[in-house]
Order: sequence, then C-alpha cells, then structure tokens
Amino acid sequence: MARDCDECYQDGYRAGLEAMLQQVREQGIPPEIAPAERARLEAKYPKFGKAQISAPKPKRKPTAANRKYSKAFKKLAPTFKKKNGSWKKDGFKKCSKASHKMCKK
Repeated sequence: MARDCDECYQDGYRAGLEAMLQQVREQGIPPEIAPAERARLEAKYPKFGKAQISAPKPKRKPTAANRKYSKAFKKLAPTFKKKNGSWKKDGFKKCSKASHKMCKK
C-alpha cells in the first residue's frame, strides 16, 4: 500500500488531531478512545477530561402509601427475625407480605 508523502501525511495527521481536540473541547473525551490516549488527553486538557455532567436528579419524595408501608415493615420486622438479627427462613418475604396486608386495613 502506497503512502502519501511525509508532508501530506503529517498535514493529514495534524488535521485529524485538530478535529479530535475540537470534539474534546465541545463534548468531552469520547468513551471509545483508548485508555492510554484518554489519560494523555486528560493530563494535557484537565478541564476537558470530564464529559459535561448535568445536575444530579432530585431525590424522589416518598408517597403517603410508601411511608405507611415503611412504618408497618419496621414494626413487624422483629417478629420475622432471629435473635442475632438475621432473617428467619422466608422472613423478609413474609414480613413484606404482612406489611402490605397491614397497610390495606
């Protein structure tokens, strides 16, 4: 396979590198870049190393039914646990079912 002359090859390489750096500036480092190359770019361009991080999602507010179930579960849990604090056989499942039943009332 014939290669272009060295000057053309270097110009093409530089153009490709500039395009990649432009992408890094706009979007952060893409995940498909090899780890060694990623580390080199992050060291050279620390503020571009991390992709744009959006604000964290707000924590959901528990509903009234969820609060009621939670309270019932905590109340019933000791009856389905052993003395050492671990669950009896099928204890968690039974406690969950009993809590749902208690919430229906």
